[in-house]
Amino acid sequence: MEILSAFIEELRGRRLTEMDKLENLSNRAEAAEATCQSLREQSSRWEAQALEAGVRIAELEALFALQQTRMAEATRMWQEATGKQDVLPDLGDLLAWLMARPAALEALARELRNSLQEMCDAEDAKEYFRMAGALEWAHITIARADKALAEAEPQEVNRGREGRD
Repeated sequence: MEILSAFIEELRGRRLTEMDKLENLSNRAEAAEATCQSLREQSSRWEAQALEAGVRIAELEALFALQQTRMAEATRMWQEATGKQDVLPDLGDLLAWLMARPAALEALARELRNSLQEMCDAEDAKEYFRMAGALEWAHITIARADKALAEAEPQEVNRGREGRD
């Protein structure tokens, strides 16, 4: 009987040990499942971030391509204006030249407008213009030039600021 009692006690001990092991395994499985869930959530966040990064990269690549196109066009204009076809301008020089263009064009427009006005005011030219039917055209052209110059000043300033924002 003692052997049987000892055997039963040993089985109970093993059973408790096995139950402890089972409980331990169950706890570890729950912890592993929680870790897996956390990793799945983190993976989803990383996938979303990767998609956002891909969109941002595409935007930046498009911006870079646009800037390259604009830079090439500005360089071509500078080369034609300066006659230096085989020279790539320093970026600072190119920007200074581009920023000075509106003022130079405005000065040219004012000069042309004033020259046209002087021609219209000259007595000997009045009769010629009148005969040619051009006097009215000249006055309309002067009015248009005045209007364009008045409207261009604030727009040129705004255009310059928009490009830098």
